[in-house]
Amino acid sequence: MNKRTIFFASVFALVAVTAFAQQFTDVSVEAGLHRDLTRAWGNPLWGDFNNDGRLDLFVPNHETESGVKEGGLPPYIYINQGDGTFIDVVDSSGVMEQATNDTGAWQGVSLGDYNSDGILDIYIAEPPFQGGGNAPTYDLLFKGLGNAKWEYVSSDPAVGIQLARDYGECSFFFDYENDGQLDIFVKNIPNLVGETAANVIYHNNGDGTFTQVPGAGGLADATHGVTEGSIVSFADYDNDGWMDAAFSGNGTAEALYHNNRDGTFTDVTTTAGLTPAVNSQGLAWGDYNNDGLIDLYVSHGNSSGNGNQRNVLYRNNGDGTFIEVAQAAGADDSTDTWAAVWGDYDNDGFLDLFVARPGTGIIGPGNANILYHNNGDGTFTDVGTEEGVALEDGETTSAHKLAAWGDYNEDGFLDLCIKDGIGPGFTTGDANKGKHFLLQNNGGSNQYIKLYLTGVQSNKRGIGARVTVIHDGAIAFRQNNGGGGGEWGSQGDGPLHFGIGTSSTATVRITWPSGIVDVIQSVPANTFLSITEGSSPAPVQSQNISTRLMVDTGDKVGIGGFIVSGTTPKNVLVRGIGPSLAAGGVQNFLGDPALELHKSDGTILANNNWKDSQESQIAATGLGPQDDSEAAIVAVLDPGSYTAILTGANGTTGIGLVEVYDLDAIVSSQLANVSTRGFVGTGDNVMIGGVIIGPMGAADATVVVRAIGPSLGALGVSDALVDPTLELHDSNGATIATNDDWQDDPAQATLLQNANFAPGDSRESAIYTTLPTGSYTAIVQGKNSTTGVALVEVYNLN
Repeated sequence: MNKRTIFFASVFALVAVTAFAQQFTDVSVEAGLHRDLTRAWGNPLWGDFNNDGRLDLFVPNHETESGVKEGGLPPYIYINQGDGTFIDVVDSSGVMEQATNDTGAWQGVSLGDYNSDGILDIYIAEPPFQGGGNAPTYDLLFKGLGNAKWEYVSSDPAVGIQLARDYGECSFFFDYENDGQLDIFVKNIPNLVGETAANVIYHNNGDGTFTQVPGAGGLADATHGVTEGSIVSFADYDNDGWMDAAFSGNGTAEALYHNNRDGTFTDVTTTAGLTPAVNSQGLAWGDYNNDGLIDLYVSHGNSSGNGNQRNVLYRNNGDGTFIEVAQAAGADDSTDTWAAVWGDYDNDGFLDLFVARPGTGIIGPGNANILYHNNGDGTFTDVGTEEGVALEDGETTSAHKLAAWGDYNEDGFLDLCIKDGIGPGFTTGDANKGKHFLLQNNGGSNQYIKLYLTGVQSNKRGIGARVTVIHDGAIAFRQNNGGGGGEWGSQGDGPLHFGIGTSSTATVRITWPSGIVDVIQSVPANTFLSITEGSSPAPVQSQNISTRLMVDTGDKVGIGGFIVSGTTPKNVLVRGIGPSLAAGGVQNFLGDPALELHKSDGTILANNNWKDSQESQIAATGLGPQDDSEAAIVAVLDPGSYTAILTGANGTTGIGLVEVYDLDAIVSSQLANVSTRGFVGTGDNVMIGGVIIGPMGAADATVVVRAIGPSLGALGVSDALVDPTLELHDSNGATIATNDDWQDDPAQATLLQNANFAPGDSRESAIYTTLPTGSYTAIVQGKNSTTGVALVEVYNLN
């Protein structure tokens, strides 16, 4: 991990912020941005084009008021000079029109590093602009050469980018099968003369070339836009480590496709709870309520003439479904809106939302942008006018449509670039055109942490990584999808930005697409971290502990004990499972499990059927039991010892499973050991203890596994298992170690004695070993098929 703290003084004096001062100041002129009227759909993008550590700016452009951009090249490519100003270097960049079939009407521009050389590449999708008849258009791939220079490479057939009829609306770099290489998705649309076009996934071959995926993995026909404006954004909405796809567009309703983790996608729009409406324009993924689940905001416009629709906010339930809460949250604007972008502009630890507004009649007037300030309680307040981002001018030539957050002056507060888009047709003159604006954030007293990610096993830019920042008991969550919180039809490449309020330090946890987890603790506020995958592996710990056993009555119920070690509370889920075991072929399962969680202070939490209480909390973990009659408890537990008792409701008996899951990203506390006492029978009725050691990428764990029987007699347990045996298996079922009497192996006996884990009876069994991260099973049974009450224990010595 490379860490650097940024100290920066802008040449523009920071305005002292008072309760009545605007948060943002228009510095477009001072910063050196072009002020001519331009015609463009494409979203502005932030990214570091010359690897100097500062954010540069890419602004797409079709034409100026004179019809041709100065220099004859489509975009503006602004290089950050580090003094608050920019220089347009497009003339020397190599990014230019490439063929007679390239109109320069570039819309969907995406930044990514497809060849993993650490330099940003550019993919440009070029649609049949304004339904431009049957004129062919070509998409373009530019390979980054460094120092803000690029080479056009898609003209080479070997590269594999389609050079035929192509109606690319937007594109997105993502790793759809998690092989460590960035693939490219292109959203195509039919034109207005009846020709159709299929969406494309270009699979990265890892050698600078691409291969089209047949049927785009099920996305080829996903949500064809009726007219221009069909867009896509990828994010991992169910936290399974695989990026899913959301679509929207003019005349088209939003749609959601789930990544099946086998190279294909399935439409889950209805089953996920989305309520699609036409004219869905902006797509913005962000965890606005800090529950570790990414939510989706969809803005709606009226550019296709189908009327305005209310904007929607889909709150993630954590079980693969969403609930629409925009009206309750105060974010359900029903005027004409376009790009929506999440960003914590005041660094208070909660994501705010900017929504661009073109005007009440496709273009202005009525074009006051919206800035929804997150109140921290699930609601928002529009402060656009007060904070200086509304830009309402009453003109019929201003259509605010596009936006992107980025901290260009490195003061730790997000600045905002707003781009006016075009009007409805070629013939409306200046109404087609507008300016782009740079609004500088005037800052404040709250603190921040920013992150740049570099993948090793995962893709180079860490696209798809999930990042959690914990500070003073609060948690903020981001996904690195490269979209900057919701860039319209485009994909930038800025750092991940976290406001942390008044906190002085934070813990940062990164879960990479590979499954590797890095944890950096005690990160000082106002720090800019560059984190390389695997450079700060998380401490190894037990993430899930479980025991399957015969649940009887009296002394023969299932009793699971565990210890939370460390200094901070830990969020856990305890489950009692029975009927679900039938799917695994278990006979005589416990028909109606009942669960009690006993705290060390005598407090008891109880549950019989998990949906009777805490249903939403349990469902949000993604670990809700499969059967309504099974039991579960979510609890935040202080460090200490706890006991979970599994019984059958109304005295019933059968085979059950008691489990404890670690739900927390905080690593200063952990599940240190587990022990389960129950009756050990024969066949399916032996005792089976399970443990998951993780996270992936952590160091190996030293563990002690014990099977205790005779010693229980001294504790008053009748019918104790006289001679327990122990087997330890890996996730494939292979036997790692076995033991009958713990003293039989002198070397093992010495290790157990030195660690103070030697059993109290020579007939009891124990295994001392070192295990890599993964899933393991300990089987306890009686020697010569004897039965009785026993205890299985797993201790994590790390």
